Amino acid sequence: TGSAERRLLFSDFMRDDGNYEMLPEMDDVISRVSSMLDDYNAIAKRPMKLVIFPFAIEHICRILRIIKQPLGNALLVGV
Repeated sequence: TGSAERRLLFSDFMRDDGNYEMLPEMDDVISRVSSMLDDYNAIAKRPMKLVIFPFAIEHICRILRIIKQPLGNALLVGV
């Protein structure tokens, strides 16, 4: 993190009640996403070894917003 510039990010995965809200400090968000990844890896047959960083969090927020909409879909292109 360490940047003076803070991006506005909104999502509903920080609270258990599902309310859509502005995300708090990036360190708190990274901690929550890492915890959710650990929960997934504990029950998955093939765990994902991912590195969570601020730019990845921004993409996760965008993707979640898209796929939670009715008929929401996205094309992800990696270069």
